[in-house]
Amino acid sequence: MLYTFVTALLINAVFARKDYGLSGELVATPIGYRPVECVLHAEENAVLTPVEGVGTYAYYPESGRRSFHPEIKGCVENARDITEARRKRIARDQNKNKVVGTALNVDENVDNLKEWEVYASETVSPMGTYTSQYQLPADNPTTGKDIILYYFIGMQNNDDAVVTIIQPVIEYCDTCGASDAAGWDMSPWNCCANGQTWQGPIKVIPESGAYINGVVMANTTHDYISCENPSNGDKATLTVAADHRTFDWIAFTLEQYNVVDCDDYPSDPFWSREMKLVDEAGTSITPTWTIQSGDGCGGTVKEQDAFDLALYSKSS
Repeated sequence: MLYTFVTALLINAVFARKDYGLSGELVATPIGYRPVECVLHAEENAVLTPVEGVGTYAYYPESGRRSFHPEIKGCVENARDITEARRKRIARDQNKNKVVGTALNVDENVDNLKEWEVYASETVSPMGTYTSQYQLPADNPTTGKDIILYYFIGMQNNDDAVVTIIQPVIEYCDTCGASDAAGWDMSPWNCCANGQTWQGPIKVIPESGAYINGVVMANTTHDYISCENPSNGDKATLTVAADHRTFDWIAFTLEQYNVVDCDDYPSDPFWSREMKLVDEAGTSITPTWTIQSGDGCGGTVKEQDAFDLALYSKSS
């Protein structure tokens, strides 16, 4: 079943290729297509210190190594356009209570993140910690089609001047996994201080059906993203120091690239289980989720309760 995915990806590519003075080469990330110059990879657990107008200082505690990554004007402009489009998209979905993707409103410039196919979200008081135990589908997506699927919880600061997001991301990819073969992997992501999208180390390599822990945390001194396989202790982290952001919106999301047939999706749901949500003051939060379902394949999020959600990529 071919439908609007292809059209959406073409629209997003045109938007991302706006002239930012960069090479024009794009890569998929959990915040949309980004110029390759703007996406950075930490091969070890890292502590990042972004300095506005300067760049990001990275420290790697395991090796003691340090590096500096200068701010690039085109990346700052691209990140601003992408995150502003995302903020408008969320407002449209919430204010109109409308299913994501029912129209390609290019003139509104809000369909840039059409790849966010299905998600559950909640506007909250400033968040402190959001944790989840992911359960992967028992069946894999179709291989051999360059499909990329991202599943994640995340926290976003929609009311700040610069919108950013932190995400512990499970990825299914035909060729971009840790072993360059089809399969699942997991890594922490931080976007987009200084216009940079950072991917943490790929240390967690789960199997279908596995249970994996994801954590995002924010306080006045640092933000923290963690991915951990409880079965073997493998763990990957990114820490963003001296970067207090007021995260006031949370989501549990499926993001897709290159899917053109509903049968390419796994049949089983992706679960976000045993979620714990605590605000900056230490008060537990019981979320009231707003569900945005996908177009074409009938994907949606179903609540077992407020803390256990099943994300179906297609009609169940």
